[in-house]
Amino acid sequence: MIIKYEFANGDVSEVEVTEEFGNQYKEMEKEFENDERKWRYWVKQSLDDYDYEGDWEQDESLDPCEKAILDESKRRIEEFYKTLTEVQLRRLKLREEGYSFREISRIENVEHKAITKTFNQIKNKYLKFFSK
Repeated sequence: MIIKYEFANGDVSEVEVTEEFGNQYKEMEKEFENDERKWRYWVKQSLDDYDYEGDWEQDESLDPCEKAILDESKRRIEEFYKTLTEVQLRRLKLREEGYSFREISRIENVEHKAITKTFNQIKNKYLKFFSK
């Protein structure tokens, strides 16, 4: 069985593997895609919970009450970021830059399960932090 592997830089390599390994690899890829889809859904749902419209930097057009709420929101987000480990923060920033879980795992040369685990930890911290 031939498996095509795409590196983070876009290069593609073909590798011949046994049928058993190929099937395990395909199953792992499916699991990875499912985790990625769940994460995208969770992020979309979380962001949809906010009634925010516009740019964070347009503070001049806000009345004092709205500005205070926005400032408090920024402060809480900064507090949340401080609860993250160095690895979690680095991976979250890569995700915010638009990298997929697969790309992050390739950039950091780790298994996709490590990336999935990191983002599950971030999600749990997020839910705990903002449920206070």
